[in-house]
Amino acid sequence: MTRRGGYGRRRALMCAAVLALTCRGGIAQEQAAATAAAPLSPAPSGTLAVYFLDVDQGDSTVITTPAGKTILIDGGRGGSGYKRKDKGRTVIIPFLKKKGIKKLDYVVMTHADEDHIGGLVTVVTETKPDSPWPIEIVEFIDPGQAHTTYLYKELLAAVMSRPDIGYRNLLSGEKLDLGEGVTAEVLSPSTVEGKGSNAASIVLKVTYGAVSFLLTGDAEKTAERNMLETCGDKLRSTVLKAGHHGSNASSTEAFVKAVKPEVVLISVGQKNKFHLPDEEALGRLQATGAKIYRTDYQGTIVIKTDGKEYGVTTERELPPPDKRWDFVPVLTEDQKLDINSASAAELQTLPKIGKALAQRIIDRRPYKSVDELRRVPGIGVKILERLRPLVTARPPAETAPRKAADAEVAPAAPPTASRPPDEAAKVNVDAASIE
Repeated sequence: MTRRGGYGRRRALMCAAVLALTCRGGIAQEQAAATAAAPLSPAPSGTLAVYFLDVDQGDSTVITTPAGKTILIDGGRGGSGYKRKDKGRTVIIPFLKKKGIKKLDYVVMTHADEDHIGGLVTVVTETKPDSPWPIEIVEFIDPGQAHTTYLYKELLAAVMSRPDIGYRNLLSGEKLDLGEGVTAEVLSPSTVEGKGSNAASIVLKVTYGAVSFLLTGDAEKTAERNMLETCGDKLRSTVLKAGHHGSNASSTEAFVKAVKPEVVLISVGQKNKFHLPDEEALGRLQATGAKIYRTDYQGTIVIKTDGKEYGVTTERELPPPDKRWDFVPVLTEDQKLDINSASAAELQTLPKIGKALAQRIIDRRPYKSVDELRRVPGIGVKILERLRPLVTARPPAETAPRKAADAEVAPAAPPTASRPPDEAAKVNVDAASIE
């Protein structure tokens, strides 16, 4: 049974908040991990299934347990002010319908960032008892940190509008009983006082027998350091959902070594403007030897376990390296684009270089080295690292000065028809671009 003690007091606290704001098993089916377009079939009896939904740049996870309980963690982007496709409406509710899910035992908001809670607004408002697809929501859970954003207030108001939904805050050490040997324990935060939204993100460890899942929300370095101090061996998990979409602010070396995951999930949008996952963070995750899955490449990712072994299926196949949008080709020095001579159009074939940046690069020539691109406004460390394998800074061609006397007597060269440059002199734009 879901705990409902103190329900009235918690709802009163929620009302006040709205008014004031007005954390083993082997890979038994490795071949399944590489299988594309696998149907998202219902979890058989005795199976725990975790669905990492593809909600573009955001987070949303659905867990179904052997006891028949269902947990929704975060909801991607959405809400009344969201002008693109609401993930609650376009991904989560259709998924719940497809699975025949009409009851959510827990809806967990890890923290109040828009890419985690927007779709929850829609799930709560569009599954009321009188809706076309009514869904019973037993309990809504958050870390208890108040926010002033309109979207957060909208979500709380939506929860309050449904008297059938219970509400409570969870902090580290508290657990959810999911029945039949499945437990979920909060590992962070221990407090929300004086913390930013990401630092206060709920970190949940779901365990079924020898297989465990560490779901970290947007927890960053501070939260990871605190968990290292307080959780110890409890951090060890079979599956890690990388914090903050693979940001360099998360997945520290000490933390991922403590977790020792066999599988890493990264929920991230295609060609996202944040350039996530970060290359350094990805390197730290790869160093663990874990198999890495990404929603931007593979779509919705499903892990099913009987508590002893587990299998991974993906909605799409992982494309070959040269077909991935973050692919960086290995170029010879001659194939690289020369930043001292390339045209604006050629410069714009480079990643993150638009018309304005291309002109700034031209205006600040010549460059003695690629590192000097850092003096171009708009080119930071991350963009420079994206460009470094693709460009070079060749010394400008030197022309020997003529003697004055030669200049006086030398006849003017007759006009000649212009001709195209030699093939060897052309810049290989195709080789310099990325997929």
